[in-house]
Amino acid sequence: MHNLTKLAYKGDVKVSLKIKDKITEIKKHNAGLPALSRAFCQFITGNSLTIEDLPEFIDLRFNSGSAWESCLVARIPLSGKSWVYDASTGNYIAKFTGVISYNYLNRVITRNDTTDYRLYIYSGSLGPDGMGNYSGYYDFAFLDISAESLSYISPGTQAIVEWSMQLVNYTEE
Repeated sequence: MHNLTKLAYKGDVKVSLKIKDKITEIKKHNAGLPALSRAFCQFITGNSLTIEDLPEFIDLRFNSGSAWESCLVARIPLSGKSWVYDASTGNYIAKFTGVISYNYLNRVITRNDTTDYRLYIYSGSLGPDGMGNYSGYYDFAFLDISAESLSYISPGTQAIVEWSMQLVNYTEE
C-alpha cells in the first residue's frame, strides 16, 4: 500500500476572434511544462513564489527551424487573473485572459502558411524600467495553433485568449 495522491494537469484554452460582428472561437487543450510542476511543488511545500514563478504573459511563437521565436513586438500581459470553484467537477480552476491585437504581430500570418505556431503562457516581470528587462522567465504551458486560425487576426481585429488551468484527481479504472 502507498500513500500517493495522483493529480493530473488539465489546461484548456479558448481563443475568440471578433471579425466585424462575427465571433469565431477556437477551443484547444494545452500541454503543461516542467516549470508548472515546479511552481506547484514550491507552493505546496510552503516555499515562497516570486513573480518569475507565476503566469504573467502570453506569447505567440513560430518555429524558425532552430528555435521557437516570438511573433510579437512586445510581451502581452495577462489582463485577467482569477480562480473559481466548479461545483460540477469539484475542482478549482485558475483563469487567465490576454488580448493579441493585429498591431502586436511582427509578421503577417496567412492561411496557407506552413510554419508551426504555438501560444505560450509564461512568467517574468517587466523589470524596474517597465520595459521588459528581466533576468529570465519560465514557460508554463503551450498549445499548437494553426496558421489558418491565426490568419483571422487582421487589421482592426484582436484575439482574446482565455486560458484555464486546473489540477484534477487522477483515478485508475
